[in-house]
Amino acid sequence: MVVRRQGGPLRAALVVLSGSTRMAPMGADEDGAAMAARSRLRGERMVVHRASGHADAEAWDLEFWQSQSPEDRLSALVAIRRDVEAVEAGRKHGHR
Repeated sequence: MVVRRQGGPLRAALVVLSGSTRMAPMGADEDGAAMAARSRLRGERMVVHRASGHADAEAWDLEFWQSQSPEDRLSALVAIRRDVEAVEAGRKHGHR
């Protein structure tokens, strides 16, 4: 993922959640402590790299995905596909 900061230089930033990206939706009865616990767990699964450029970002991305098991790569692909389907369905029904 390449990110352009407002008025700043072009930088590459990669953030990947290892394991499942699916999380249970927050319920109306969930309190701040439960939300903090969910955030902490999500943060523990996050793998982050700030690349110096596109080549560095691509090299890191390739190394990261090659270090994952075939099951983890497939799980990530399925999770991304489900997210894309949810976004497309929302757009179809006028949600943004």
